[in-house]
Amino acid sequence: MRSNRRRIFQCIRHAYDLFCGCACARADNGEESLKALVTDASYLHTLGIVRCLGKRGIDVYALGEHGTDLSFHSRYCREGIIGPSPKEDKYVGFLVQTLKSRKIDTLIPVGYWSTETIARNRTRLDPLTHIELAKYESIRLAASKKRTYEMAERLGIPHPTTIYPRTFVEVREISRNLEYPVVIKPLDEGYSSVLYPRNPRELSEKYHEMCKRNRIPENSLPMIQEYIIADSTFSFSALYQDGVCKRIFMWKETRSYPITGGSSTFSESIYDSELKEYGLKLLDELNWHGVAHVEFKLDGKDNKLKLMEINPKFWASLDVALQAGVDFPFLVCEIANGVRLKYSEQYDRCMRFHWPLSQELKHIMQRPSSIPKVLADTFNPKVKSNIQLDDLAPHLLEFVTTLTVLITRTRLLH
Repeated sequence: MRSNRRRIFQCIRHAYDLFCGCACARADNGEESLKALVTDASYLHTLGIVRCLGKRGIDVYALGEHGTDLSFHSRYCREGIIGPSPKEDKYVGFLVQTLKSRKIDTLIPVGYWSTETIARNRTRLDPLTHIELAKYESIRLAASKKRTYEMAERLGIPHPTTIYPRTFVEVREISRNLEYPVVIKPLDEGYSSVLYPRNPRELSEKYHEMCKRNRIPENSLPMIQEYIIADSTFSFSALYQDGVCKRIFMWKETRSYPITGGSSTFSESIYDSELKEYGLKLLDELNWHGVAHVEFKLDGKDNKLKLMEINPKFWASLDVALQAGVDFPFLVCEIANGVRLKYSEQYDRCMRFHWPLSQELKHIMQRPSSIPKVLADTFNPKVKSNIQLDDLAPHLLEFVTTLTVLITRTRLLH
């Protein structure tokens, strides 16, 4: 099925390129463009990064694992490079060769495993390119939910009540005294989605399921956390330069996929002083450098913001910030090019945004009652989207891939 989908899309892409005369954006003043290598070409927000940089005249190279990765098919992608997974041992060696052969000026990791691997191997990569990441230990601390909550406790930042079982026996013992539903989360970033058991039996089953699926050892068992009743997720994102905040952006997510909590399907930009205060406290404590995202939920029980996690990398709903006027990827390249940024918190604070051809479709499959709202937002000219008419090829692939996933899941359910 995958090979058939690839062939069909290649035909569509070829016709589209002939029709539009698509070509990568280039500097046309005779000067050689800066070169950036962006990882994780399959992600929607990687596509946003590729477009952002390409429109600035930067030659963008995208690194992915499959020929159908979205960013490969953008007119703003100079070259799509197929390589190994960042979880594979040969990933760093492949990066080294790619950086040398293309003479890349800036390496921009997007996914967690790419970020973690690149940060861990800075001694091999730093001589070849510019990499604007926090120190490896800061990234690991931010990726550890347990250590993040311990830091939040020291800083006086509210977070959900959390239990850290040491054995499977302890899980069974505490299961009878919990208020359900509860949330099961891995201790670290980069593993499978959270689970929401509704009773002691489900807790035991889902807990073992998560450990087995992710091969989690008994000395790193997942946490069990209280379920926060919230209609929205609130997020703070920032760009730091040598421990000092230079740009911020805040938004509220009102639809997501999965609906229990996941990537945004509809968001709106906001400004909230308490959200800013908490986000800055955490990232200042980490002496951060580069981009980061801090997620909170507004607890319906006490109306307080509760810390969910720190995302030590580019976040899935980056397109919202880009549309609101904060070009985080380009600013990263500016830092890499030696520019000392000035602080700014200027952006469009009343902007609504969604992803109609992918995330919204997935949301609708889980919550059909949202169809009227999604349709109204889709045809509302005041609601922005990731669809760009001058770069349609990735959206054709985005739509085909989403439909394929939804059809396959529907068949499995029946």
